[in-house]
Order: sequence, then structure tokens, then C-alpha cells
Amino acid sequence: MNAQALAEIIIRHYKEGEGLSQGGTDLPASNIITEIESIFKILRDYNIPIHESNRFLQFYRDYLLLIETDNLAKHFPELLEGMRDFFEIKSIVSSSEILRNSDNELKLMLGGNRLPSEDTNSTARNLQYQLYLASRFSNSAMNVKCVEPDFSFEYDGSTYSVAAKRITSRKKILKRLKESEQQILQYEHEGFIALSLDRLLQAEDPYIVTNNPDLVTNAAYELLIGLVKELFPAEFFESRNKRVKGLILTFGIPSFTPIDLSLGYGFSIQLFPLTEENDEAEFTRIGKICDQLMR
Repeated sequence: MNAQALAEIIIRHYKEGEGLSQGGTDLPASNIITEIESIFKILRDYNIPIHESNRFLQFYRDYLLLIETDNLAKHFPELLEGMRDFFEIKSIVSSSEILRNSDNELKLMLGGNRLPSEDTNSTARNLQYQLYLASRFSNSAMNVKCVEPDFSFEYDGSTYSVAAKRITSRKKILKRLKESEQQILQYEHEGFIALSLDRLLQAEDPYIVTNNPDLVTNAAYELLIGLVKELFPAEFFESRNKRVKGLILTFGIPSFTPIDLSLGYGFSIQLFPLTEENDEAEFTRIGKICDQLMR
């Protein structure tokens, strides 16, 4: 079963109004264009160049053409993937901390091919994920610093490190977890491992087809939980270093609504505490971080 078929089955199990809502976009097309133009302006104000070959600029042009022609045949996969870029970059440029202190990363972030499946170098999308996740913490009223391993945040007087990675191979999950753990151990603060699971569905460029876009984020949550149950190795949890306090797992997926030919995006973020069984205070503390992050 491919990712699209699986997602459609999940959506059919929902009733309208049920489930979680943790992020995504189904804005009118004209609003998306306005917001993209605002993103370009912010980047230029911070001296981040928008080159002609930039994948986000190409998405903008194709989206304008889509509005004018209602023709989805041209660059359909690229338009869907562009919705992920829009969702993440919109959050990134809303963080003054990132805009002030990550100009080199922002410049590199805008590189790469339009489809992840065509990327021979994952640097641009990896940086985009790191900056996006940092912006989520920053926009949740947590003091964020763009420092190694990828960023740090403060909560209730304590500082935590975060090592963030996009995983592209099911076979390398344990390896990526161990690499992230070693990154955290190199620095003074306890920390969290953050992993994007977007590329772990068994489809090259997955998306969801549904006539109820309100439920796409619910489907993203179900797909995230399904991937965790299916793929995450028990041996990591048994042997992890105690300085790793939790996993921050994210999953995002574009969507297409045939009834009005609109594009959307669903996103879910979950924080799983990794604490000692009897450490209720630490478990509660991490739970509060999660609550604040998902507001």
C-alpha cells in the first residue's frame, strides 16, 4: 500500500471535528501569494538574496500560474512540495532570533532541488528543518539561541540542547539517533533529539488526496504515530544516555483537494519524554515543554 492510499484510509476513519489540530495550512490561494511576497520582503530586508533558480521563487511563480489557469498538470509534485517550504519558511522568518543570527544558514537553506527525491545534497533541506524547528520554540515564547549542536532553548530557568535531523532512510534510524546523541554529549546542556519523519513513508513524494482539508493534520498525526510504532528501534531506548531527555518527532505532508483544486499541508509535532520511571517531576516538566510547544 502506498502512502496516499494509507492516508486516505486514515482520513475515512475520522468524523468531522474530531482529532488533533497541530499545524498546517489551507489558506485561500490569494492569501498564500500575499504571504509568500511578505516572506520575500523580509528575507531581502535581512540581505538574504532570492536567486532566479531558488526553489521557493519557482514555487511562487508556478502558484501564480495555477491561480491564473487552474491547470494542475504542470509541476504538480513541485507545487505540493512547495507547500511544505511555504509552511516552514513562513515560520522561520517570523523568528527575529533566527533572522538576526542565522544569515549564512538562511542563504544556504534556499538551495536544493524542488523535490527532495531529486536532491543529491541534503544540506539545504536539513538547514531548513533545523531553522524551522528552532522557530517553533522561539514562537512558543522560549528563548532560543542558534548554537551547536543545532540550537538551544530555555524553559523555566534550564537550558536544553537540540540536535535536529531529517531522516531519509528507514534503515538508518538507529544510526541517526546515535549520531544525535553523540552531538548532545559534546555540549554542556542536556538535550533533545529532533527528527523529521517526512521522508519515511514508502512513496517517493507522498501527498494526501481528500475533499476535507480540515482533517489533513489529523492524518499527519496518525502517520507520525504509525511510523514510530513500526520503525523505532527498542535498543536505542534501552541504551540511550540519560542526558538525552526526550525525542521531538515531526511529520508533515502536502495535500490536494480535488473539489476546488486547492493545495494544503498538514503537520504534527510530538515530544516523547525519555525519563526514569520514578522521575515524575522530570516527566511533568517535559510534558509542560510539549504543551507550550504545541500551542
